[in-house]
Amino acid sequence: MGQQSLDSIPGEIQNQIISELGGFEKLMLRAVSKYFRAIIPVTAELLLEAENSHFSISKALYGCYDCLRLRPAHTFSDNLRKKKRRRNGEATTTRFCIECGLSAKGGRMRYQQGQFITVNGVRHVVCVQCNEYGRAAHQPIDDPLFKLYTATWMKICEACWEPIQRDIEEMQEPEWQKTREARGAILRDRGWVGTDDELLSISDSILSEYRFNMNCIYGVYE
Repeated sequence: MGQQSLDSIPGEIQNQIISELGGFEKLMLRAVSKYFRAIIPVTAELLLEAENSHFSISKALYGCYDCLRLRPAHTFSDNLRKKKRRRNGEATTTRFCIECGLSAKGGRMRYQQGQFITVNGVRHVVCVQCNEYGRAAHQPIDDPLFKLYTATWMKICEACWEPIQRDIEEMQEPEWQKTREARGAILRDRGWVGTDDELLSISDSILSEYRFNMNCIYGVYE
């Protein structure tokens, strides 16, 4: 007599075997086939049990109670793995992963544009420039060049910070004054500034390549 697979034995025996499994083992069995995914529903209770298994603890896996998946620690903000939302915390089942936090729930995203999200001690941000999630731009706070930008500009990702950083470096080069005068002439020709005094009052950051190009593209001067 050949060996029988688990899904070919009578349903009553299947149910008895499944009832003896722990939460993590049930999740593993669900991954075997569509059949077991259909007969083993994932609930918050099952996920909570799986999260507290020896394997999940050893591999730093946590449950997201939005998408009902076990996920690595780096897919959650540090705050959502502490205090009440820690493993076995009072509010563990309200924990959600970053992916779910960035998706709309009830018509509103829980992670808003400009919000910082710390993951394993590293600051990330929902960038105010590109509206994407990524590592936040970092510059020493005592760097005088960084003070050219407001707090809003600091809420940007590394990718968006690169052209701004190039602008700042450009401003320190000897050729910058010639560039400044040439771009100022364009603003004067467009009627955005009038006198030389008005031109001199424009900050270097406004005339930097990145912001100057954006202003010209969108036909605004800010």
